[in-house]
Amino acid sequence: MKNLEQKDLGQNQLIEIIGRGSMSVVYKAFQPALQRYVAVKVLLQHLDPDFQTRFQREARAIASLQHPNILPIYDFAQQGDLSYFVLQYIEDGSTLGSLIASGALSTSATLHIAERLLDALDYAHQRGIIHRDIKPSNVLMPRSDWPLLADFGIARFVDESRQLTPAGQTVGTAAYMAPERATNAPADARADIYSLGVVLYEMVTGRVPFEATTPLAVLMNHVHQPLPPPRSRNAKLPVAVEQIIVRALEKNPDQRYQSAAEMRAAVHEALNQIKQERHSGYTTIELPPDDQPGDVPPSPLVWAPQSRTRLNTGFLVVLALLLLMGGVGVVWALGSGGAVGPAPAVAPSTAAPAGEATAVAAGQTTAPASEATIAPSAAAAKPTPIYQPTALPSGGSYVVQPGDTLSAIAERFGTTVEALLAANGLSDPNRIEVGQTLIVPGAVGEILPLGTSTTQPATPTQVVPATPAATVQAAPSPVANGLVAIRLEDSDWQGGYRRAGGLPYGGRTATWIYGSSTPYGTMRASLELRTSPKGQAALVIEGMDSEGAPKTPIRISINGVVIYEGNNPLPDDDLPLDSGTWASHSFSFDAALLRAGGNDVQIDNRAPGAFSLPPFFMLDYAEIRYSAS
Repeated sequence: MKNLEQKDLGQNQLIEIIGRGSMSVVYKAFQPALQRYVAVKVLLQHLDPDFQTRFQREARAIASLQHPNILPIYDFAQQGDLSYFVLQYIEDGSTLGSLIASGALSTSATLHIAERLLDALDYAHQRGIIHRDIKPSNVLMPRSDWPLLADFGIARFVDESRQLTPAGQTVGTAAYMAPERATNAPADARADIYSLGVVLYEMVTGRVPFEATTPLAVLMNHVHQPLPPPRSRNAKLPVAVEQIIVRALEKNPDQRYQSAAEMRAAVHEALNQIKQERHSGYTTIELPPDDQPGDVPPSPLVWAPQSRTRLNTGFLVVLALLLLMGGVGVVWALGSGGAVGPAPAVAPSTAAPAGEATAVAAGQTTAPASEATIAPSAAAAKPTPIYQPTALPSGGSYVVQPGDTLSAIAERFGTTVEALLAANGLSDPNRIEVGQTLIVPGAVGEILPLGTSTTQPATPTQVVPATPAATVQAAPSPVANGLVAIRLEDSDWQGGYRRAGGLPYGGRTATWIYGSSTPYGTMRASLELRTSPKGQAALVIEGMDSEGAPKTPIRISINGVVIYEGNNPLPDDDLPLDSGTWASHSFSFDAALLRAGGNDVQIDNRAPGAFSLPPFFMLDYAEIRYSAS
């Protein structure tokens, strides 16, 4: 293939070659329209047309995968006789292979990584997609406890696998290949289980189970030679962990774990056993020293210069990465706010129609009259400067303490249980939790106005609707203690990340806010009120925090006034992909912050993390509640 440096491929200006493999060449490139660097992986021209067809089919397969531990594809295209991927670009990315090269990993670290990889595989397998080339160099490690499974470049839909691989040919890496694939026998998702078993073996021993001078000899060892017990190479390895690895490496697929979900359950049980024994001080299995998962922060991410202007909700860009095939070095592609130079404007985004918003008075299923409107913005608004007001006076909200009951709280504040239930969107008076924040509507008359700040709030950016604003209906007369709820769906928020096509996660659609150094660090919603509410109000958010990491530090402001800054109180996502761990939390604030006319609600992720990596926050919907009286 001719050198394409300093040439254009689509919208990509190819700068320099950063990797080569037997199937591709990878270039560092720049996209002027989006003012960012990317990696462009170009398929070698000498490959036959069948391979190019397979390349296109596999790209579509990869694009259908949306999982926090699978790196998505950003784009792929053809220009003339060239086929290419467009990937995220990251410098000095680490892989699981580089971690293993520094020595065997601890047991807990191995199990934590295995759990997440098995989650990813289970997700892909349920969609009929197998990886076929699982190995340490295809597991990206931006942080020591967060694997990203990459290079599905030889993945295929399971029901097409035999048709797309000609007889006598195999794809994959010999050291990690399942016996049935080494003999070109029919293979299914259980071949991925075997390959991951080899990876786990290497993680805990520092070596692959079978070594030889030629790839063919390695393959024959997988087929014919007995497995060297992992504990023969690491005597401190817990027996339970060895049993997991041995079962994954059974030569007969029927004797292995039959699914990634089954293996994940075994890994989870072993991990819990280790934790319990460490806490109890009683050990039935040998534990290696310093057996805690690492907590090394992600490698520094360098973004191309970008404007801090946020993207509209309809701008659905999947920033993605595919590790290079055939032994090419590790290449990432991301962006950062840390680049030197002026910040050019972000390319125009395509606004999606704002979802219809609804508001109901508490206790009502319908409410006829118009009270407020959701006003979608025609263009992303510049973030409003925020100032910190004086603390809210006590009495307007209350944090549940041990031993509290709803009736006792109502009596303490001179209100009723029914009013507390309505104000907080609760149905069961016996279900309150320690640490939960409750709005106390009966105390509103006793609350002093919010203290005056010496710093004047910035004037919120005017919201100019691109289309007629969706009308939010509210009750014309007080019902259920006169409370009004204005609902903001995930699609009403600008600036956050939404999955392409509105695909659900955990059974729901959501908007994500990732680290502050990404284009998705802030989400904002706008609404219009006909009157100015008084008394006490609340913002109720329904969502989840990220999993396996410290809580996401968030900041919530209304019309430029911070009403909350601290760790996200919502539960962690423990990856039940069918249902999620969605929950709600209420934040109390002075209703005087809301005004007749335009209002802005903003949520910021205060962590500097990267796209698709914790800590992040998922919002399903939010409600603003206040008294109509």
